[in-house]
Amino acid sequence: MFEVSFAAVFFGAFVALGVYLYRWQYRQADARVIDWAERSHLRIIAKERANPLGTGPRAMRAGNKQIIYRITVIDAHGIERRGLVKVGSESSGVLTDTLGVVWDDS
Repeated sequence: MFEVSFAAVFFGAFVALGVYLYRWQYRQADARVIDWAERSHLRIIAKERANPLGTGPRAMRAGNKQIIYRITVIDAHGIERRGLVKVGSESSGVLTDTLGVVWDDS
């Protein structure tokens, strides 16, 4: 009886840790995108997740751990731009401080 309840508690803690780390990655990515936009004098008007299937933190065995967003922003001159923001490195995800932007019009 004790072994079964210990296993259930251990399994529950393992799942809770996984959920926490998953949410932590997206909170980190969101904060970095917002910080980048503020430093670049951009206002984000739309942001959605854009990871291709099999990449990002949801894919356990993916080679690419970046979090990718499709964004729409307005700059200081009122010009609207769209593009992809890639947060983190391909191998380490959001554990690194990199952020890259690929604009649709470039």
